[in-house]
Amino acid sequence: MKAIEMKDDVALVHPEECIGCGLCVTGCPVDAIELLERKQLPPIPATIKEMGAQVLLEKGRLEAFMKVMQS
Repeated sequence: MKAIEMKDDVALVHPEECIGCGLCVTGCPVDAIELLERKQLPPIPATIKEMGAQVLLEKGRLEAFMKVMQS
């Protein structure tokens, strides 16, 4: 994922990119990362189509995706 980048041996976290998968936790060689429970959980999408649209919208890519699908 792109939620963490290393710069000068320091991990920089980009929370807007985090999807909560936990790969950073299991991949950290010094056990310096932990996931925190989100206070407000987003609603669970009813379908995979709805989930895809939600992800595209959050990433700012929904409009471009819709243009490609219409061509």
